Amino acid sequence: MKMKLTLLLLVSVFFCLLVSCGMPTILSLNSWEYVLANTPITPVTNLVQGTFKMDVDPGVTFDLLNTNTKGPSLMFFYTIDDGTEADYTLNATDLNSFITGFASTYTKNGYEGIPVTGSKELVTIKSYSQNKDVYLYALSGKGAGATFNASDQYVLYATSDANNAELTSFTLTKTDEPSPGTGFSLELARTSPGSSPPFSVNATKLYDYEGNPFLQTRSDILAKKDSSNHEYDFTGDSPSTIRIHLFVAFFLEKPNTNNFWSRLVYLDAIPICPLIVSL
Repeated sequence: MKMKLTLLLLVSVFFCLLVSCGMPTILSLNSWEYVLANTPITPVTNLVQGTFKMDVDPGVTFDLLNTNTKGPSLMFFYTIDDGTEADYTLNATDLNSFITGFASTYTKNGYEGIPVTGSKELVTIKSYSQNKDVYLYALSGKGAGATFNASDQYVLYATSDANNAELTSFTLTKTDEPSPGTGFSLELARTSPGSSPPFSVNATKLYDYEGNPFLQTRSDILAKKDSSNHEYDFTGDSPSTIRIHLFVAFFLEKPNTNNFWSRLVYLDAIPICPLIVSL
């Protein structure tokens, strides 16, 4: 009996020390505590659409989000394929490999989010059809040096009250540049219900990872393939179309505990067809 009492006292002392030392609580969201999903559009058009909502019940995670948390902030990603030539068409296995690759690259220990600090070749997979490297990139702002980062809360972010952040919809729409044949950007729009905290954006027009318009002229794409740039590698020798596959994830920054990345979500692909043969 005396031994049991001693053991109980030791456990109690250890617990008190653990609490008094302020051991940090892990910030981690389960898949049912938020909604981040694509909104299917039929037929396929020049835009992709999604929806987002935090759905955390009162408790430890709710309290963590309620104090000194930046975000959630949404970041958008892309990869490019041919879309018509079978050997250069990404399938469901390939697209899922980007999702698992993002998780293994930017989350460690199963919960700790690592900020994305660049925009080039963030995830590399081997394509199912050719065992060829294909890369995931981040959409950026206009011009050189326009890469988004965690300190700026990436592209689209809630300004307060993370627990109630919601976007009824967000869309990325293909928008041609003013000069014919100079490419296109992706225009970001969003709507929120009145109960949601405000969302701010760092840019409403999004470009490739270098801050340049996406290409839609065959000669420009072939020239890019002949360079050290791998963005258009997974297209045919003389492509007549390309597709831009778009993904999204959100980030939470929590000082003194840990950051958090959601699961990467595939939104859909925008076909660019037919390509302009030449100017």
